[in-house]
Amino acid sequence: AAGRIYAYDAVAKRYVSTTPEKTKFYTLSTTDGSYSITSALYVPKAGQTGTVTLTCVAYRRSGESYEDNIIITAINKTASASFADVGSDMSWAANAVDFSRKLGLVGGTDNAGRALFSPRNTMRRGDLVLILYRLAGSPSVSAMMPYTDVPTPTTSYSTEIYNSAMWAYSNGIMRNIADGTLYDPNTALTRQDFAQILFNYTKAMGGNVANNGNINSYSDANQVSANTREGVIWAVANGYITSTTSGLTIEPTRAATRAEIVTLLHRYLTY
Repeated sequence: AAGRIYAYDAVAKRYVSTTPEKTKFYTLSTTDGSYSITSALYVPKAGQTGTVTLTCVAYRRSGESYEDNIIITAINKTASASFADVGSDMSWAANAVDFSRKLGLVGGTDNAGRALFSPRNTMRRGDLVLILYRLAGSPSVSAMMPYTDVPTPTTSYSTEIYNSAMWAYSNGIMRNIADGTLYDPNTALTRQDFAQILFNYTKAMGGNVANNGNINSYSDANQVSANTREGVIWAVANGYITSTTSGLTIEPTRAATRAEIVTLLHRYLTY
């Protein structure tokens, strides 16, 4: 079925994408599988609605097995269940926002109850890197900080920001974006920068970055910078970035909002 199955990793304390054909879920004992069946989370392909049939195979310890179907009805949310400011007027982003929250990739922007997402605010470069760092499992880092504009951390949150910057540098996540000594974490994230950073991340994680597409049909293709062209072509070819004007333009230099970026990531993580 279209979509992906996630499971909660108790060690990493986060949801991780699984390979259904290879992953075993256990009901009682951890010796019988990798994840508890109660942690299984099916996420439909972004935008998918209707009935989805999942075929599963159950095994007894005796060696017996039987096959059955799980039928799920996928619907689009009309508003976020996590953030008060992602309402019916932002329904197009509600699925993606709650999905990203469920996976622990994003949090709120208000200091009080974390009840606001600020969907129309511009996504910053450092914000995207932090999301990808969390997606990678927040790995430990020991490299020297190469960037001169990332301050020494004083809180748990700033430590996460600091570590994500070091991780990004060490793994080439910022290749063609921040190759010098400046990280510019507060710089507004453009659509083309998003594409290149996501391309770099996918490559670093061992994902498929085959690049056989082109963007010649878009009237603003000439606005794509040489540094981000490979990422934009790849993102468009895979449907992660789509035209915003009936197939005419891709707006590579426009700063993207928080709602927009999590929507694009939702496609990436469910296609």
